[in-house]
Amino acid sequence: EDRSVSYALNGESAWLSGIVYIPAIAQRCDFDWSVTAAVEIYGDDQLLYTLSIDQYDGLQYPFRVKIDGVQELKIVMTSGWRSETFDEGRYYPKLCLADLFVEKPLG
Repeated sequence: EDRSVSYALNGESAWLSGIVYIPAIAQRCDFDWSVTAAVEIYGDDQLLYTLSIDQYDGLQYPFRVKIDGVQELKIVMTSGWRSETFDEGRYYPKLCLADLFVEKPLG
């Protein structure tokens, strides 16, 4: 299922950086990747960054996105999978975000 989170930045930030990665549980398990996993980052409803990951892509993707003047930042992550073995009612992520860091402009 798609998930999103929004942050109020009030136009006071310059850069957003972090890492998109495939979590260990997604690396080890056999599940359907017929739908590509993706992350999209929006600033004031404008797409600033997107990354799609297929099952056999690398495991980590560092990024840095200019967010100068953005009032509202929204991060959307798509594609999850259900485990037949662990818990049929729970979705697990195909990708995650880590080390999110917001830099303010100098001065």
